[in-house]
Amino acid sequence: MRHLLTIFSLVSLCSCALHLRAPDLDVGAVRPVAPASEVSHLAAVVRLPLPVVAALVDQHVTEPIERTENVGPLTWTLHVTRQGQITARAENETLCFDVPFRGTGTVTALGARLERRLDARIGLCAVPHLGPRGVLTLRDVTVRVQVAHSDLGALTRPLFDGLAAQLEHVAGTQLIEYLKTLEIPAGEAWAPLIAMLAHDVAMPGGGCLRLRAQTLELGQPDVDPNALRLSVHVTALPTMEQPCAHAMAPTLPSVTVTVAQDLQHPQTRLLLPVGIGLGILGDEVGKALRALGRIETEDGWLEVQGVRLDTAGHALVLRAQVRGEVRDTLFWIPYRRAVDGEVLLWGVPQLDATSVRLASVQLDLRTADGLTQLGAALKRARLTETVEKKLQVSRYFLENQARAALLDVGKGLELAGHHIPVRIDTETLQLETARALAGRLEVQVRFVGQIVIGDTNRL
Repeated sequence: MRHLLTIFSLVSLCSCALHLRAPDLDVGAVRPVAPASEVSHLAAVVRLPLPVVAALVDQHVTEPIERTENVGPLTWTLHVTRQGQITARAENETLCFDVPFRGTGTVTALGARLERRLDARIGLCAVPHLGPRGVLTLRDVTVRVQVAHSDLGALTRPLFDGLAAQLEHVAGTQLIEYLKTLEIPAGEAWAPLIAMLAHDVAMPGGGCLRLRAQTLELGQPDVDPNALRLSVHVTALPTMEQPCAHAMAPTLPSVTVTVAQDLQHPQTRLLLPVGIGLGILGDEVGKALRALGRIETEDGWLEVQGVRLDTAGHALVLRAQVRGEVRDTLFWIPYRRAVDGEVLLWGVPQLDATSVRLASVQLDLRTADGLTQLGAALKRARLTETVEKKLQVSRYFLENQARAALLDVGKGLELAGHHIPVRIDTETLQLETARALAGRLEVQVRFVGQIVIGDTNRL
């Protein structure tokens, strides 16, 4: 009976695997990368199209002009009204508006009557100025009148002279007074920029760039043939993630907008935290550990089947799933026990001259009595050295990743179906720090150069 009980106990033990459990660590879920503590400086260009400016000026309609004059035996009558839309154009770096007019004139002399249609145009030029509240005004307005020429003879000359005089003295004065008090809300020029800065910018491979604008400082406008251009100095707290962690739907941020009389763009200095997913890093070290094959001990063996990378605090944690077999005895009867579980290896990422690597990798294996030889065997197998060697990322790779991401940004950004060009001139690009945080390896990349968002061409 005692012999049967021994055999039953042996069979029961042999049928149960021994589970090794690594200590539970405080591994956080993947969260969006937190921005750096110092702001970055970007440059941008926004445009207020000239047709938009012209439409705002076009809201003013001058009163019709009626005029009758006697010149010797001649009597002429002039009726002038606005005709058509106002158009805007650039001229010698000033903003000009062309206001079309049409007049009907008659000349009577000695019972004879001659009627003609007259076309004319008032040209108004002004210097655009952006006030401290972001309102566009027009300064130093000048007027120039152009009347269509005609070769109908001396009888019609008073009509042309009268039309020019009335347009300059009456319609011109009305328009000048109007433009002196005109205030154009120019916020729609930079509103698309603020909207774009509030949204994630999709990157290849599921990554994203979050710009997080804090302030916009606007310069005084200059004029090109298609728009008023405003230079913008943007301070931001950008981050880049690969892959992109889930974030709440963006809302338009409370961005402070100011106006500078003489905007000076500082050199773009960008401190960019880049979050890198741990999946790619785990692949390489997993291959190396599996390549070790069976790690033999005096009483059994162990092998690595797979790995998973996580973070705990500021440590990068590698969980190696293992299986194996160990010999044991019960009442001096030998038997084999299956082993499975995890080996935990961890270290703190350090940035040196060539790479980001784990420093002072530690190994933890929770074993039952009689299995301490497994931990010793893992150490003899140089498991920690293998992890230290394989779980590192070269500076060259990470800097190239950051450079490639910036090149992708340099291809332009998309906003509401519109392509917004971006110019990037890189002077230096280098890693400054590295750490494990929130389910990622995070490196901070220092960029010095120039980044300009928006169309910088003078068309």
